[in-house]
Formats: sequence, C-alpha cells, structure tokens
Amino acid sequence: MQDQVSSRAAASADVDAPDNLFDVASIGMTLTTLDGQLVRVNDSLCEMLGREPDDLLGTSWLEVVHADDVIASQAQMRAVVSGERHHLDVEKRFVRGDGQTVTAHVTSHLVSRGGTTLLLSQIRDVTSECEALAALCSVEQRWCSFTESTSDVFWVQRSTDRTFTYVSESIYDLSGYTASELCADPMLAERWVHPDDHRLLAELERGNDATGGALLRWVHRDGRTIWVEQRMTRVGRVGDGSAEQVCVIRDVTERVGADMARARHDAQQRAVTAIAQACIGARDHDEVLGLAVDAVQRLVPADAAAVWWEVEPDGPFRLVAASGLDASTLGSTADGSMSHPARVRETDGVTTLQRRSALDEGRDDDLLDEVGICGGIGVPIRSGGRVVAVVASYSRSVGEWGPEDVTFLQAVATTIGACADRARFDDMLSVQSLHDPLTGLPNRIVLLEHLGRALEGATDEHTVVVAVCDLDDFKLFNEALGHDFGDRLLGAFAERLSDRIDGALIARSGGDELACVLTCAADDPRIDTFGSEIALAMQSPLSLDGHEVAATCTIGISTATEPTPIDDVLAAALVALNQAKARGRGLWMYSSGDEQSRAVRQLDLTTALRRAVRDGGVAAYFQPIGIAASARKLGILSDARYRNERGIDPESCWWGAEVATRL
Repeated sequence: MQDQVSSRAAASADVDAPDNLFDVASIGMTLTTLDGQLVRVNDSLCEMLGREPDDLLGTSWLEVVHADDVIASQAQMRAVVSGERHHLDVEKRFVRGDGQTVTAHVTSHLVSRGGTTLLLSQIRDVTSECEALAALCSVEQRWCSFTESTSDVFWVQRSTDRTFTYVSESIYDLSGYTASELCADPMLAERWVHPDDHRLLAELERGNDATGGALLRWVHRDGRTIWVEQRMTRVGRVGDGSAEQVCVIRDVTERVGADMARARHDAQQRAVTAIAQACIGARDHDEVLGLAVDAVQRLVPADAAAVWWEVEPDGPFRLVAASGLDASTLGSTADGSMSHPARVRETDGVTTLQRRSALDEGRDDDLLDEVGICGGIGVPIRSGGRVVAVVASYSRSVGEWGPEDVTFLQAVATTIGACADRARFDDMLSVQSLHDPLTGLPNRIVLLEHLGRALEGATDEHTVVVAVCDLDDFKLFNEALGHDFGDRLLGAFAERLSDRIDGALIARSGGDELACVLTCAADDPRIDTFGSEIALAMQSPLSLDGHEVAATCTIGISTATEPTPIDDVLAAALVALNQAKARGRGLWMYSSGDEQSRAVRQLDLTTALRRAVRDGGVAAYFQPIGIAASARKLGILSDARYRNERGIDPESCWWGAEVATRL
C-alpha cells in the first residue's frame, strides 16, 4: 500500500515540485535526458541497485541495465521520445553494484522542466515476486509433466460443487472416458464405481479411511470390471477458503488378479490337504465326497460341483455327491454311453462339457440339461488302475476354467482315488485277515466269533448246531497225487458245502476240517437231519481239473440249547467226529453229551499208565481157558492190569492192555 501511495505521489509530482516528494518515495525514481543520461536519482533507487548517487549521476542508464535488456530498452525509449508511445510499462533487469541482478517494474513518461523535456521513471523491485512466480511455474510445469507422463490418473476436484479443476489425460486409458467428458459430467466419477463399492467411496470422501486410500472396482466404458487403488488428499484454498480434493488413481487390476489367484491357489491347496486328512479318518470314500464337492464349488469359478461313481465296473454312473445342484438329483443315474461321466471314462482324461447344439444328437446329458447346466469340465478318479468315478465342475453359462482350476480338480480326483484305493486295500486286508486264503471260507477267527454270539443266544427255543466235517482219506490224496492236488481238493470240498448247505456259516476250522454252524428253532427238523444233509451234499463226485473225484466226509455234530463255552461245543463235535471215523467213512454221529468227560478220563488214565509202566505199577495177569466138564485146558488168557491206591482200575482191565502194549 505504501509503494502504491509513493508511486502515485511520484507520478503526480512535477519536476518543479518540492524535492522531498521525489526523494522520499519508497520506490526508485529517476530523471533521464532524452539521450539516456541520469540527471537525478533518489535514495530508494540507490539502495535497490547497491550504488552511491555520485556513481549514477551523469552516467547512461544503460550502464545499469542488464546486457540482455539493453537493445529492447533503447527501442522502447525511442518509441516514447518519438511519440509512438505515451509511456512505458515494462519489466527490466538491472545490475547491482555487487554484480547481482535485480528485476524491476519500470513505468516512464515524458515531463517538462524549465523548458527541457526529461523522462521521469518509477522503478519498483519485483525480484521476489518474479522468483516466486518462476518457482510456481516450475512446479506447475513439473506437475503437468509428471501427471502426463505416468499411467496413474490425477484429478483435482472442488469439494463444494464437485467440479473438476484438473484431470490428467491418462483417465481415458483407465476408464475409457476422456478428461473433457469427466469435467463436463462430474457425477461420472461416481457412476463408474461398482455398486457394491459405493460405501467404500463414501467413506474415502468423508476421510474415514485412515490410510487415505481404498481398493475399488470400476466399470470400464466397455463393461469390464477393473480394480483401482484410489487415494484422496484434502487441501485448502487461500482465496475463497473452499477445499479441494486431490485424487490419485492407479490401475491395480493385474496385481489384484495375481493376489486373488495366489489366494485361491493357497485355498485350493488347503482344501486338498483337508480332503486328504479327512480320508485318513474316513471309513470309506463316501464320507469325503461331500467335503470335496463343497471345496470345488467354492474354489472354482463355476455354479456347481458333482462326483459321479460307476454303479458297476464299466457300467452307468450315479450322482453320489453334488453342491449347487437340486438335492433331488442325488442318486440319479447317467445311463447313456455318451453322458459326460461316460465320456470322461472313455477319454481317461480331462473332458469338457459344452452347450448342447444341433450336432449333439447323441449326447446323453438330460439330467444336466434339466438343471440348466451349459458347460463343464470333468476329471477321472482312478482306483485299482481304472476309472471308477468322475469329479466335475459345472456352469450354467459357457464357463471358463483355467489351468489352475484343472490342476485343482486333478488333485481332488487323485486324493479321492487314493482314498478309494485305501478303502479297497482295507477291505482286502479285512477279507484276508478273516478268510482262509486256500478255500476262501471264513477262518477260525470268524468261526469262534460267530459261534460265540450264537451260543450266547442259545435257549430251549433256539438251538445251535455245530458240525465238524473231515474229508475222508485226505492224507491218502496228498500222498498219492501231491499236496497241490490236495489243496485244490479241499477248495472244491469247501465250494461244494457252500453251494449246497443253506442258512449256515461254513468256515475252515483247521487242517482238512470244515465247521458248519446252524442256528434254528428247537423244533426245526434240520437239527436231526443236518448230518445227513451234509453227507448227501458229498454223494456226487467233485469236479477237479476236468476229472470227477469221488470223495466223502465224516461228520461229528454237537448241539447246545443254553449258553455253553465254545471249546466245549467244539470238543464234543470233535469227539463225535472221531467216533464216527472209528466206525467207517462217509458217516455222521451226534454227540451224546458225555464224550468230553469220557475223553478226559481216558486222558487221565493214559497219563497214569505212563507213570505206572515206568514205575512198575502195571502187572500181567494170566487165566487158564478150558472146558469145565472135561477139565481140559485150551489156553491161557493174559492181560495187563493197572493197580493204583484204590486197587485195580476196572477200566484198565479192557483198555489198559492196549495202552500198555503201545507204551
């Protein structure tokens, strides 16, 4: 304000005015002759130029003008002197006494003093203003250069009316809209934000986001979705006090896509691990199929997932697990040989399902068509070296499956296949551990377990019948025809009984003996005819290696009508078997009930006789044989008798001699 007052005062001052108006002005003042000599200067000019008045007076003003401005200054002065211009209003650079350059705003016009025409000039130092302006221009140039050379989008928007004061041209590459379109329609910046992300944009504009940025989805002009990282900074304006928002937007679609792909890959790996862990504790593969289809539908960009399992080898497939499909479809069968799972089995590899067309007359995917499936991809599940099932991902649109999705489906298929292999192997081990490898019949473990449960339920109304069958002359067959033939003969024996004897458990109890366990009502006639039923089954010759082999078996049978120890029932049947063998071949005998106690007594007597033979406790007795009427002697009867502490054992009289002889 003081400079303006001084300028007006100096401009209105006549050259004859009091000297103090010229001298006290706060801006530089000069009087110059028309040929350019300085005739008067004030202190403000001397201070601005860093020179003494005596150094300036009498010199040409061109000596203090910057060399680059001399020619222009001369031309400007000639224009004023000639009358072409009434005054000068220019910026010039002057050289201070210390060599530094000063920029000044110069206003000059002609005045008359004592009949002499002079040039009166006002010189105001604007060096600081010019430097500030130059700096501002430099910043603006750098800003424009930066914003136009980067793919990031910059815009400046007023917070009051939301109009844009600046938009970088890179907005077109990002959104498909030009900067001029955005400036003409500021609301466009909201409309292209995905509807689900409007809330995030509102929070960002309110400044609720501590980071000043948000990850948003934009809808490009061509309809595709892009991901942007949008950062916003609020700045104030000095003039009217309103605020502006400086926004920086970066296209991060590829980065987000890579992050999402990596996250999905990690999730798929975790899902495969979870399925594998579930397989470890599962009793069979059915328990993990639900987990598998849920993972496929969740982690593969499609609408549904399914597992098809063959009903029988090389037969039709049944839908055993599904996610995203109607529950009523479970259990449905894909019968046709051209159904999707059947084609996967045929190709034994990744097989796609495409929308039905006029060329697909032979395709058998009515089930999938009914639920609106248009596309899909199936991967075979292998077990035991063959395709037994299919895991598939389906879409109700055309659908696209990337390599990572195929890899995931293959990993799921491999895991399920391994689970099926393990279940099959467990079943095989279970069969092997509970079945006789030679005959294929249940082994002694199964026999004892089954017989134990049956005997627990034995009552007067429920009878348990146990028959032990021994192949007659089995040792002779082995010696005559070899053990291999004997093994096959025993297998044929087991097969014959399995085919002919119904309603009974048939198991191999040991050696060449088979056991048959029948549980029936107390009045069932089979109790009395069970032995003859078994013997009748062996009447016809066995077919072995294309030859007929006549083989019979001897049978010992015991019964129980109350809970009885397993060993007692089996022992009674074995004793009956031995008694039947003593009578002949192809016979059967029922236990009378006291065979075991009699056998125990015989075992005790045998042990005692062994000691007696060793210790002299067995004595020979002789008795003459003759005719009493004639007193004729015919011979002598001799026997060995065992004497114990109670005297002579009566049983040893008829049995002891035989035992003693063998001992």
